[in-house]
Order: sequence, then structure tokens, then C-alpha cells
Amino acid sequence: MLLALRINVLAKGYSGISLETLEKMIAAFNASCLPWVPEQGTVGASGDLAPLSHLALGLIGEGKMWSPKSGWAEAKFVLESHNLTPIKLKPKEGLSLINGTQFIASIGCEGFNIITSKSSKSISHSKKKVIAVVVEEEDEEDEEGEEGEEIDDAVVAIVLIVDEVAAEAVAVVVPAAAVAVVVVVVVVVVVVVVVVVVVVVVVVIVAAAL
Repeated sequence: MLLALRINVLAKGYSGISLETLEKMIAAFNASCLPWVPEQGTVGASGDLAPLSHLALGLIGEGKMWSPKSGWAEAKFVLESHNLTPIKLKPKEGLSLINGTQFIASIGCEGFNIITSKSSKSISHSKKKVIAVVVEEEDEEDEEGEEGEEIDDAVVAIVLIVDEVAAEAVAVVVPAAAVAVVVVVVVVVVVVVVVVVVVVVVVVIVAAAL
């Protein structure tokens, strides 16, 4: 996911990267040659420098890399086993490779996938179609201003899902809260009854003693 998102951003042509470097990244992705990126290390702000640096490290033949064919091994060896060559950075390409927010975006995509998979039973068929339409429309940018409309549609789809998840959570929380209230009321009533009985017994004993 991380490498795919990075390729997607660089392919737009706004990051000062050569076509040769981009093609090598695509070749590595198609061969499932994935650099090792630690789970922790980013500050979660714009510019995932540490994770993207590890991503770039593998692509230039340094650090560790994984592929189905080689498993975990030295990046240079993994690339060579797929007849690929490490990227040789040209001026300013180092910054282009490490400056971005794709690490956060990939985690967000994973979280979105988990939410939608767990709540799939509660999401209506029509809302699933809305999400499908949004995904399809993201690839269509032929008309000016269409991109902004797609973002709006994506927001609508996400809101629909959040609404469903929230409704499901309320459906669970409300009965639980009702049960808790009933239990509290029962406990209070029992305590009051016990206190009354004790008081009556004490009064009877005192009256008998007099």
C-alpha cells in the first residue's frame, strides 16, 4: 500500500522525479519487492520522513527488502533476483522520494478497510454502491473541477459509513445502559428494604425491653 501510494503521487509529475526512477519503482512494485519499513518512527505529521526514507532506502539497494521469491534479504540481492537494478538518484530526487504523507495515508486506508469489513453487515447495499461509485470516479479527472466533486463524494461515502458504525454502536450501548440502570435501581430498592427491616427490628427490640 505504501509503495503504491507513493508511486501514485510521483506519477502526477509534480515532485521533480525522473521517469526512469519512477519506472524502476513501478517495476519493483510489480515484482512485489517491498522495502522494510518500521511500524513506529513517524511523528504523524505532514512529511513521513522516517518511514519514506526506509522505503527509498530499499529502492536504492540499501537496507532490507522482501519479495515472495527471496523472502527477507538485503535489498540489493532481492532486486537482482528479479533482474532489477537499484535506483540511482538524480539531483533533488532524494527529497522527492522521502517527502510525503503516504505512510499516514496507507494506515488510514488500512483502518478504513477494517471499519468497512467489520461493519459490512450493517451497511446497506445502496451505500456500498455509493462507495463503489466514489472509487470509480477517483480515476476520472477529465473535466475541470471534477476532482473537487470526487472528494465531496468520498466524504459523503465516509460519512455514510460512520453513520452506520455509530448507529450500530448506539444499538449496543443503549440496551447495556438500560440494563445498568435497572440493576442500580434494584440494588437501591434492596438496600432500602434492608434498612427498613433493620430499623423495624431495632424498634421492636427496644419496645420489648421497655
